[in-house]
Amino acid sequence: MATDNRASIKTPLRTRLSGRSVKVIVGPEKQEWTIHEKLLHNASGFFMDPFTGPVKDASGVVHLHDDDPDAFALFVDWLYQSNLARPPVFRIEHAHGLSNYLALAVMAAKFRIAGLENDAIAAIFIYLKENNNSNHPAVKLEFADVRFVFDHTDQDSGLRRLVCHYILAHFFEGNFRAPGAEQAWRYRLRDDQEIAAELFNLQFAKFSSNCGTLFPFKMDELSVYQVITFDD
Repeated sequence: MATDNRASIKTPLRTRLSGRSVKVIVGPEKQEWTIHEKLLHNASGFFMDPFTGPVKDASGVVHLHDDDPDAFALFVDWLYQSNLARPPVFRIEHAHGLSNYLALAVMAAKFRIAGLENDAIAAIFIYLKENNNSNHPAVKLEFADVRFVFDHTDQDSGLRRLVCHYILAHFFEGNFRAPGAEQAWRYRLRDDQEIAAELFNLQFAKFSSNCGTLFPFKMDELSVYQVITFDD
């Protein structure tokens, strides 16, 4: 699917921060943000789309009922700062931990903001690489995180490929870092046929191919997980 990339357009900051602000209410907790309307519109046509965009009430308040407030907070930071703080290494308990960046990547795809989606995927990629390569016991990728990704992406998703390649490259090649991790994952996969089948197909393709590049996660090939951007 083509992805909007309005956030990369160099509209002057003075223009983006002029005009009225809009209230955005996010998630079942109904957390509120007040954001410059032009900044939202410049980021993505999603916020102006009357058919696939967010729900707006009579007063113009934007409602994002199904989105994660912590991920949306990262999005707001990205809007105003034009960058994305990396997840703190080995401190997954932080409010902006790995799960929040997974939710951010999903949210970015929904909002059709390629730059944000690529930044989120880059942060996840770097986090997983650094945790895997360090001598410090790695913070494991939780099965619930993998299930979340599968629930919110399709087979063409770069985020889904990244998660699957990480599991195959580092969980099923003798690189378990926690006692009982392999057995626990095998039990979970036995009960989740969708994830198990996709992992099996990827592993089979690896052994059936001579190209040697099916697991680019191990070769620092971040770009294969990111979306192609274009200017509106």
